[in-house]
Amino acid sequence: MYDLALEGEKLIEDDIAFMFSPSHIRHCVDLLRHSLMCQPDLTVEVKDLEKGGVNGFGTEHQCINWEQIMGWVSKWETYGQHKGKGGHTNEGHTHKG
Repeated sequence: MYDLALEGEKLIEDDIAFMFSPSHIRHCVDLLRHSLMCQPDLTVEVKDLEKGGVNGFGTEHQCINWEQIMGWVSKWETYGQHKGKGGHTNEGHTHKG
């Protein structure tokens, strides 16, 4: 794809793997936009009076607890989905039968 672009060839979206397609790239950029707008880091950085502003270093930021999030996802990722081998998942509980 890179070579075609350098050669000035027109790229046809149907000939491009989905992960490189314009619609997928738009989707990824939109996810980044949502992250920046909806879950920004609201840490206030202290102004460095000597520099006349913040320098972006030395301030402790509150990060997301990814273990807690992944635990929640693991618990609920099969909610309402059927499960093979004689059991099924219903409302977060597995029932054999």
